[in-house]
Amino acid sequence: MKKLTIKHKIYLLRRAKKILHRREHRKKTPYKKLYYKKIIAPKILNLDNEDTLRFFNDIRANSDDIRCLLYVDFKGIESITPGSALVFASELNRMSIIRGRRNRLKVIDFHKWNTNIKFLLRDMGMFELLNIPNIPKDFLNAEYNSDIRFFKFISGDSINGEKPKEYREVIKQVISGVPNEKKLQIAITEAMDNALYHGYPDDFIENSKLKEKMWWLSASLNKNENTLNFMFFDQGIGIPKSLPKVYPNLFGKMLSLFDPDDHIIEVATKAGKSSTGKRHRGKGLPQIIDYVQSYNKNGYVRITSGKGTYTITKKINTGIEKRSYLNKYDIQGTLIEWQLEL
Repeated sequence: MKKLTIKHKIYLLRRAKKILHRREHRKKTPYKKLYYKKIIAPKILNLDNEDTLRFFNDIRANSDDIRCLLYVDFKGIESITPGSALVFASELNRMSIIRGRRNRLKVIDFHKWNTNIKFLLRDMGMFELLNIPNIPKDFLNAEYNSDIRFFKFISGDSINGEKPKEYREVIKQVISGVPNEKKLQIAITEAMDNALYHGYPDDFIENSKLKEKMWWLSASLNKNENTLNFMFFDQGIGIPKSLPKVYPNLFGKMLSLFDPDDHIIEVATKAGKSSTGKRHRGKGLPQIIDYVQSYNKNGYVRITSGKGTYTITKKINTGIEKRSYLNKYDIQGTLIEWQLEL
């Protein structure tokens, strides 16, 4: 038998130590197998629909587990509202960021998708945002006439820098031509900045799989209904959890520890008027609502955060209608939507 050299003995000793270390580690930490999970999208993606919120919650729960090989079935989608499309995009975008390039999404059974839904998601920039690699090139360049025009999604991970400048430019484009354009632009920008400023405290970021202060933005024009929609979403702690920290003096006056989420959102739309004294903090939502109420045509503002939704609808014939309600599932963030009749 060939005699081992000192160098070879050292190599074998180190290799044996590594094997023993791995075995000991496996005893302490049992091996967790990968598993497949299929989530089927509902026919109608609408935030008033309980199935839609449950669908988004399922995506979040499974996408945060990197052991889960997730398959999201798009085939059954027949209609999708602008607000739910933005939340949908944010959840898929979150998944692609957490899982990285190796586990990014791929489209399956694309030929079976509803034609309108395919082109709607294309125009909103869904495939571009998610960097999906296997979309047919002829589809990406195909012409498609639709009465609804969508602005492409924009997303970012900060309230400073180039991306926020870009979303402010989008706001200018979207609201161009509406009365008191400058006033509305300031109100929307402040509402969005406020959501990001208070929505991502340090302890929340530390415990989240997504370590960035992400936001998503989109808008749409409906030619048939002659309406303009604007949507902004963040995946922060939400108004029901952030408001008590921002305005602790409201407890005992307007809020209690046991108030439902929808009531806390309603209070948030008024809280900016009695701010702590800091300029440009908390004033955005009240300003948007004041704008819609004074608008000379129909419109609405809708805020969904946590499990609550609060809407203010302006109708020329019937006046101002306010409505709040609780949802069964948490939207896991804050969505601000507004619509104006042009």
